[in-house]
Amino acid sequence: MKMRWHIEDSDIERVKKVIEDQAEAQLVKDRQQNLVSQKSEVGKEAFWCRMVKARLTTQNRVGPGTPVEIFVRKRPFPLSYERVRSKRNVERFIAETVKQARIGKFNNTARDLAFNWSYLKSGEWEQALHECNRLTKLPAETDEKERKKTERAVANYIEDTFKGFGPKQSRNLLQMLGLTRYEIPIDSRLSKWLKPCLSPVALTSPLLGDRAFYEFVQDGIQELCKQAGTVPCLFDASVFAAMEQ
Repeated sequence: MKMRWHIEDSDIERVKKVIEDQAEAQLVKDRQQNLVSQKSEVGKEAFWCRMVKARLTTQNRVGPGTPVEIFVRKRPFPLSYERVRSKRNVERFIAETVKQARIGKFNNTARDLAFNWSYLKSGEWEQALHECNRLTKLPAETDEKERKKTERAVANYIEDTFKGFGPKQSRNLLQMLGLTRYEIPIDSRLSKWLKPCLSPVALTSPLLGDRAFYEFVQDGIQELCKQAGTVPCLFDASVFAAMEQ
């Protein structure tokens, strides 16, 4: 048995409208960086900081004035690569730093990030940066199919390699790095916005934690955006901006 997406004209018009309505939103303007052909290589500092931010923002409400938003925008970043590298007990340092920031939910964040830090130090840094930089080195003329394939492969690498990173979190990390156009994090805001298009399918967290289901929904979003004349990373930013109003 096979399932296929059937996209209605009304779905396409909803996408076009949110893209038009949010064209001047700062988040949408910032997300344009994902479409730039020439990208700087990802280094340890950028990868680690985005990993921490992706983990924190996935468990806490994000928006202007929220504790997690204030925390991730601090300069210098409290959990930067250089700061963490100087600590003997990384897990304790992360836990204490997050607690002092009064971020409500962090559950196993310190444990998972400390494990990932240790794993990177043990020899995974080279592979992690190589995978990310597969996306910075894609030629400008790379066709859509090949770019999508590469983005998904890198997202799956992150999911398979690092603790606390499922399908959504892995794409959140890559999007924060400005590397992806087509693979996007499907969060609660996007799920809510898509509900009229997907009825009677419910995008629950357990279902989206399954890679096959997540990729099925992602394929539908990509096709919807293609028919609406946009790309998923801008669609995602537009929905986020609209839901914050």
